[in-house]
This record gives sequence, structure tokens and C-alpha cells, in this order.
Amino acid sequence: MKFETLRNGLANFMGGVLPALVTLFTTPFIVNTLGESSYGVLTLITAIVGYFAFLDLNVTAGSVKYVAEHHATGNVLRRNQTLTSGMALYLIIGLAGCGLVLLFTDALLDSVFAIPAHLRGEAEQALVFAAFGFLFGQLQIYLNSVPQSIRRYDQSALLESIFGVLTPLAMVLTLWLGYGLVEIVAVRVLISVVNNAVLLGMIRRLLPDFVLVKPDQQTLIVLGKFSGFAYLSRLATVAYAQGDKLILGALTSMSALTHYAVPFMLVNRVFALSYRLGGVLFPVASALAANREIDRLRELYLYAARYVFFINVSLALMLTTLAHEILLYWIGPTLATGGAAVLTLITFASLIDSLTNAPSLVNDGLGQPHITGGFAVSRALLGVALTLLLVKEFGMMGAAWAQLVVSVLMTVLFLGYVHGRSVPVRLRDYVRVVVAPSLPILAIALGMVAIRLGSPPLPMSQTFLVLLVEGLALAAYAMIFIFRSADRRALLGRLRAPRPSV
Repeated sequence: MKFETLRNGLANFMGGVLPALVTLFTTPFIVNTLGESSYGVLTLITAIVGYFAFLDLNVTAGSVKYVAEHHATGNVLRRNQTLTSGMALYLIIGLAGCGLVLLFTDALLDSVFAIPAHLRGEAEQALVFAAFGFLFGQLQIYLNSVPQSIRRYDQSALLESIFGVLTPLAMVLTLWLGYGLVEIVAVRVLISVVNNAVLLGMIRRLLPDFVLVKPDQQTLIVLGKFSGFAYLSRLATVAYAQGDKLILGALTSMSALTHYAVPFMLVNRVFALSYRLGGVLFPVASALAANREIDRLRELYLYAARYVFFINVSLALMLTTLAHEILLYWIGPTLATGGAAVLTLITFASLIDSLTNAPSLVNDGLGQPHITGGFAVSRALLGVALTLLLVKEFGMMGAAWAQLVVSVLMTVLFLGYVHGRSVPVRLRDYVRVVVAPSLPILAIALGMVAIRLGSPPLPMSQTFLVLLVEGLALAAYAMIFIFRSADRRALLGRLRAPRPSV
């Protein structure tokens, strides 16, 4: 199970690497071609449509849990009933969200957000296309979870990689051909339609015994009960993840929104890759819990969380020590001047948040979604309130500080509550095994940020040299202090293994 989990984690990680790299390489062209105001409108439209995901009852979470359990125990009928329920519900959610976006388009653009007059027509057309994108996007979210629930991350990751690369490249091609905001939104919707069709074909191939089956009352009750609590997490995540951008869009300018959204997108993309490594814990925890293998789950949890947190600390070190240089050579001097501090604060906030990822996945896998849901709602309410307060006073920097303050407070409370209760590991063991080995790297990152505050940016050659030195030093540190002795021996054994003769 441990090596299967590692293999799935790596497959899931690799499925996000290429799309993330392509997105990062294409973003400067998209931002500079559209212009700061139009890119701000694109960000706002994405946030508006993303906010309508409050309709998503997070049936995906319940479906992954119970499909994983039924598949592991060979209960094909229950598995097919669960899958049928999920597909039907996400079709309904998609249609409802599409209709609501279309209904409130004029009100949102005219009364809520500060859309420049010359972009009003384009914004309306783009939002109409984006409404249909919501429909197909919801279906895509659910269909993509099906191969993951049976631990076939290699298949889901392959499609995510292909379409994740195709989307930004298609946007670049659309802009290069002379089109604009409306057309790139339309292209994204078209790609989502194709993605859904391919996902349906994959599911038929992976589950040849799958047929649509009318779910019985018990299946709906069990799925609804779990998903109802998981919905709290989903609702809160949507509210907080898009709330800061909507608040900035209402209280500041489209240019300020771009200066905030681009660093936020960069950090989100980078940390999403490491989350994909640990995300496989959810179906694994569900399967191990179904077979009552709690000791194996406990070992796997600490083993996975330790390595993923070190990766996140390493990413934070690189992003924060070179925040200004990254934005300068990636986008340009204007955004680097305004966005470097935002990038630093959002990075530390995301690092602190990442400590809750593995506990949340195991907690939900063991059937306690009401705990993560309750904390998520509390976090969202506090986050939106603090963001609104600080943005009024400090603009986009207020939003960044709100992210950091809320992350620290809610992470400490969450970790203290779940360990020893819903997660079968004591908090002191979690801190000792997972957190403590990476604290020296975090201290170095904080020190470097303080030292470099206000310093002129490094030349590009020195920037790459610093990244290389940091990477090598982190690799050596991991080998000595992070890897367990058994894992270190296994890794060295693989590296030293003789290659087969041709």
C-alpha cells in the first residue's frame, strides 16, 4: 500500500507539473497582451463563476470515499449507484449555476464591480460564455474524481496534464491570432467540453462493469450525509478563495486586482503541485479504514505529511527569498514592484495552510467531515471579514495580510483539535515527526526575507545561481535530516542499482 500510494502521489504530482509550467510560461504573454485592466476583468470573471461553485454540494468527496470503499470490498452495485448519483447531481448543479450566472450578469457588472466603461461589453459576453463553462466545469470535476477513487491517478493525471497544457496554449494562440478576452473564454469552454467527452470514455474503459443504476434510498442517505458535512468545507473554500478577489474588484481597481491576482496565482499553482502528492491520502484512508488497518494508516500519514511539508518549506524558501526577482523576470518591473510583498505574504500563508492538508484528508477518509467543515466555515467567515476590513484600509496588501493572519490562527486551532480525536495520531508526534525537521529551513527563509527587504534585485544570472545553490542545499538537507533511514537506504539502493545490459 505504501508504494502504491507513493506511485499514485507521484503520478498525481506529475499530472500537474507540466500544466503548471506551461501556465507560468504563458502568463506573461497573456497579461501583457490583454493589458492589466483586461486581465483584471478576466480574473474577476473567473472569481465570479468560481463563487457560484457554492452550489457544489461536494458530492465528489462523498463519492470518492464510498466508491473507494465499495470498489475495495467488491460491492459493484453500491459502487455503480454512488457513481450514478454523483453524475446526476453534478449535472443539476452545473445547470443551476449556469442559469444563475446568466440571470445576474447585468447586476454584477453594473452594480457591484468597478468595470471600466470601455470593457463593459466584452465583460458581459465573456461572462455569458463563462456561465456555460461552469456547467461543463462541474461535470469535469466529478468525472475526474472517478479514476482517482479507484486509485488510478496515473489515468486521471494523464488527462489533466494534456488538457492543462492545451488550455493556456490555446489562449496564447487565440491572442496571437488577434482575438481578445471573449474569445479566450470561449476557447476554454470548448476545451472543457472535449475534456468531459474523453473522461467518459476513460471511465468506460477503467470500469467496464459500470452501468447507470437508480440509487436506492440508503445510498442517497449515506452519500448525502457525508457530502452534506463536506459541503461546509467546499462552501467555505470557495467563499474564501474567491472572496479576496471579489472584494478587491469591488473596492479597488482592475489594475490593483491584477497586481494581487498574479502573485496569488503563482503561489497557488506551486503549492497545488505538492498538494497533489498528498491528495492520494483520501481514498487510501477510506480503503484502509474500511479494512480496519489503522496502524498502517497512522504510519502512512506521518510518512507522507513529513515529506510533503518539507517540499512546501523548500518551495517557500525559494519563492520568498527571490520574490522580487521572480516577478521581475517573469512578468515585468511594474508588477514586481507592487507584487513582491504580496507574493511573500501569500507564500507564508499557503505554507502554514499546507499543514492542515494531510490531517483534513485523513479526517475525512475516516468519516468525520463535520470537523473539517466546521473549521472551514469558521476560517472563511473570519477571513472574509478581516479581508474586507483590511482592504478598506490598506488595499491589496490588506488582503495579503488577512490571508497570513487567518492561516496562522486557524491552522493552530485545527491541528490542536483533530490530533488525538478524529486523526489517530497525537499532536506532539505530528509536530515531532512532521514539523520539527523542517523548522530550520523555515527560519532561514524568514531571516533571508528580513535581510533582503528593500535590497535591489539580483541580475538574472545570479538569480538562477541562487536557485541552484538553494536546490542543492535542500537536497542535501533532505537526505541527511528528512528521509527516514529505511527510505534513504531504499533510495540510495535504487540510484546504485546496475542498469540492465542491452
